[in-house]
Amino acid sequence: MIKNFDYTLGGGKIALCASFGAGPAFRRVLVSRADSMETLVVLDARGLSGLLKVATEEPEGLLDDAIRKVGDEQLVERAISGRTIVEAAL
Repeated sequence: MIKNFDYTLGGGKIALCASFGAGPAFRRVLVSRADSMETLVVLDARGLSGLLKVATEEPEGLLDDAIRKVGDEQLVERAISGRTIVEAAL
């Protein structure tokens, strides 16, 4: 499952997408540039609360949560300015 979204960065917008990482469970969400699929942020379900969230929430809801968190915590800005993949808890 992939969810495309526009992200406000500086004075403009960039096209991003959120998708699930490899594996049998929806434990990781990758946020990437839509045009190049360059991964910027990896959100991982860590600990008991993260695993409970994965077990009880619908996949689309997990992607929505990840998109909100990326915006709230300015994770894309950190990834671009630091030129590195940012990792955070889902």
